[in-house]
Amino acid sequence: EFGIRSIKVLCLGWGAFIREYQAYIRERGLVEFFVFLDFQNDVRWILKGIQLLVMPSLREAAGLVAMEALVSGTPVVASSCVGLREVLKNTPSRMAIPYDARDLARKISEVIDSYPHIKREFTEYMPIAARRFDSKRSATKLEKLIVKLVSEMN
Repeated sequence: EFGIRSIKVLCLGWGAFIREYQAYIRERGLVEFFVFLDFQNDVRWILKGIQLLVMPSLREAAGLVAMEALVSGTPVVASSCVGLREVLKNTPSRMAIPYDARDLARKISEVIDSYPHIKREFTEYMPIAARRFDSKRSATKLEKLIVKLVSEMN
């Protein structure tokens, strides 16, 4: 059951400005809501253990964490920035307008308010995500393209 006091924000990695983010959180008296973990080589256990992945990114190269969450059945709320919108299109994910904190908050609230239904949607999407994001499929397509290009050069 979601409740405001039960919400914890799990922050992974130690990227740029981590000290500033932690100071900002401390200054606002929000420390009890945040858990910081070092970089993790394998996030499967984390994705299976959380109730919601929120990615308020402004840009992503490929949205790998979102792909991993979808394969794990973890609900995703993310911005519709370049790199994420392509990954999350035609999935049960909720996308918010980049730079729009209110829209992101609305999408998070929608998921929290109907969590059992949303979780079921994502669980049912897992086999589709596994096929869609299977690297073997992409590698096969790339190999066929390379073979075609090489044959056209000869």
